[in-house]
Amino acid sequence: MNKHRGFTLVEIMVVVSIIGIMVGLAVISVGGQPQRLLKNEANRVFQLLRIANETAEYSNSEIAVGLNDEDGYSFYRFDDQSMEWAEIENNVLKSRTLDEGVSLELSWDNEEGERLDADVLYEDAEAQEQEVTDYGEEALFRPDILFFPDGQLSEFTLTVSHEDVDDISYRIKGKNYRGVSLELSE
Repeated sequence: MNKHRGFTLVEIMVVVSIIGIMVGLAVISVGGQPQRLLKNEANRVFQLLRIANETAEYSNSEIAVGLNDEDGYSFYRFDDQSMEWAEIENNVLKSRTLDEGVSLELSWDNEEGERLDADVLYEDAEAQEQEVTDYGEEALFRPDILFFPDGQLSEFTLTVSHEDVDDISYRIKGKNYRGVSLELSE
């Protein structure tokens, strides 16, 4: 007997259907990339700010966030011994770089609409900054967002946007004693 081996029409159609479904899913996953990138970055920043707020409470030390020329942000802990901000270098609260196209815009929700003056909080900071700058070195770090051990924080609104997404942005708000929240703004 002569048996011919090969693929049946049904087997070929199943394979073609599976390939079609996979191509369709790939097209869907590529479409909307800037929106997904924006959502993921906003969620990441939001979660890290919540962690910083909780870390300040649990570690009984001030935690600050500093924005780095719109390409990223870093976390700092205030050292009571040296009266200086030291960058945190653990796996969670380490310096971060924003994804390409994503930007952060910070506004302060206090009466003056300005950054909280660290000199009011730490009396020795102004004297120490003067000493440092007298030698021609860079001035001390100035926090953009502050989290305190007692649950207080500097009130702020951090807008996360993407250059290719015009109609959507995310706002991360910090309210005193109410923590950090994330809102979609369309």
